[in-house]
Amino acid sequence: MIINQSDSEFLTHYIKCLDFISQNTSVMLYNVLNVAGDTILYKSSFTEQIGVTNQEIQKLLNDSRLKEYRYKAISSRENVKLLGIKSFPQSITQINIVSNLPLINPATNNVVALLINVHPIEVFNLSNILAKYYNHQLEDLSHPRINLVNLTERERQVVFFFILNLESQAIAEIIAKIENKSISKNAIDQIFHKQLLPTFGVYSRKELYDKLLEYDFDRMIPQNILREGLIFEITDYVIYL
Repeated sequence: MIINQSDSEFLTHYIKCLDFISQNTSVMLYNVLNVAGDTILYKSSFTEQIGVTNQEIQKLLNDSRLKEYRYKAISSRENVKLLGIKSFPQSITQINIVSNLPLINPATNNVVALLINVHPIEVFNLSNILAKYYNHQLEDLSHPRINLVNLTERERQVVFFFILNLESQAIAEIIAKIENKSISKNAIDQIFHKQLLPTFGVYSRKELYDKLLEYDFDRMIPQNILREGLIFEITDYVIYL
């Protein structure tokens, strides 16, 4: 490691090392932005492989939600983590952990750029798969039972967030942001009590949760969530396995 580098020297050296890693690791998605967060200084080759064009990147740079998180990372000088779900032209829909990491030159203690690290999550509901395994009931996962139950678009949205262990208030707030309209907690409660519980023949949310896993709904991402993509912050989340 070279010490006492100027900010420009440090950034040039960092990007050179990052490019070496990117060229030799086929599934790593790294982007480096300037401190303002509006200009790409480097993007990994894998970015283009999954169909993320310059136009798509520019759209992401202009997204007000992402701008807010990038500013938070720069101002706090700390990693801001996001859970993001989005489809790109040449890839299947992926669930990603997106880290916004401020790059700090140790010689000057200045933030010189922002590293965006996108890490795909391979398994959506690991606990359900492990439970089936340890109960010796591991099923053929290539044939989900989702299509055995006909749900509306709104019901599929609610089910998706419910499986993520979100309460009615949080579900209402997220759907309201996605659709840019007001949705009340009571409206979500009614979907549970008057629609989902009767549809699955259960009497509590705990029973509903178990039934949804039985029908493989933990493998479902509704298309009406993916129209603009889904992003929310998980910086303070702790994952217990």
